[in-house]
Amino acid sequence: MKKNEIALIVGDILIFILGIFLMLIPALGFDDMNFTFFIIMIIYALINYVVYMIIRRKNDYEHLFITLASVVAGASGVTFHVENPQMVIPLSLIGWISMMAIIKLIKMDYYHDRNNILWFVRTITFVLFLIFGTLTCINLFYNNEIQSIMLGFFFMVVAMLESLDPLIEFLLIKKRRSLVRRLKPVMIKENGVANIKASNPETTKKVTKKTSVKPKQTKTKK
Repeated sequence: MKKNEIALIVGDILIFILGIFLMLIPALGFDDMNFTFFIIMIIYALINYVVYMIIRRKNDYEHLFITLASVVAGASGVTFHVENPQMVIPLSLIGWISMMAIIKLIKMDYYHDRNNILWFVRTITFVLFLIFGTLTCINLFYNNEIQSIMLGFFFMVVAMLESLDPLIEFLLIKKRRSLVRRLKPVMIKENGVANIKASNPETTKKVTKKTSVKPKQTKTKK
């Protein structure tokens, strides 16, 4: 695996662990879900920023945009106050999912412009991300325990969807390398025969003379 793929997979594993921690929050006795949501989004932003600094692909700012979107969504969960406190996290998550959808569309266009097959994978994960995000937002209008469990499950799903990108890219590269290894001996044999013919033109002429068959001459009666 390359350094970029390892960084992406490690980041997804950390986000998956973050989701597990969210699901365990009710058992740990945390009551302020708005502040917890802020901390989770800041950690999510830090993970993506570290991944962006490791990858540094040209014209690829996906993880930097995710970092900014996560900071904005986390800050909104703390700064905005509404009459019903249970509405803060669903509204913040809806805003975050909207920003993430725009970022994912930009990345899909990035892959499509480069004729990379991963744009098809990104399309599938994008649709699943919207479906699970919508279902999570609908089920956040309840108490703190339900909110923490749904958010934890959602971040675990996001981590699994994001991990498909580097894993499929690794499998495609591995498949290409195996095909190249299979084709190399064939190419070497063909090149070897061509070199022999080019270096010994007299032998090729002899071979063609031996293999050529003279047509039989039929005698015509006068």
